[in-house]
Amino acid sequence: MSDGPSVNRVPSPPARPEPPAPPVRLLIVEDDATVRELLREWFARGEFGYVVDVAATGGDALEVAHRRRPSIVLLDIGLPDFSGLDVLKLVRQLQATIPVIVITGTRDLRIAAEAAESGAFAYIPKPVSVAYVENLVAAALRGGSRKPLS
Repeated sequence: MSDGPSVNRVPSPPARPEPPAPPVRLLIVEDDATVRELLREWFARGEFGYVVDVAATGGDALEVAHRRRPSIVLLDIGLPDFSGLDVLKLVRQLQATIPVIVITGTRDLRIAAEAAESGAFAYIPKPVSVAYVENLVAAALRGGSRKPLS
């Protein structure tokens, strides 16, 4: 007796593994070498998985942004060759959806307002907590809403 017709089953091909997510590229634009290096070291730690690029001038930042297409930018306003606000606008022209977190030594509300109008995700006056910046970066990469002016 038979339980029915015999069926030869062809094994299914193995599931394709998900392609790895592209690395998160973080561009740090800061003319103060101490601050720039502190932020670079913090975000380059293995637990984040970020590829970190740095620039000390607006011109370098624009070159890196064009060449490397960062996922997010940390941007100082007081740069030696450009206003950080101009860099913000040019980066957003290059890549309109890129979150830009402005970190600056000035508490000028006009600059904060212009940064917000130009699409900055957040505006943080120095001195800053690196852990706070880390939280803002994570929120920006998750597509969180823009933060109010600090």
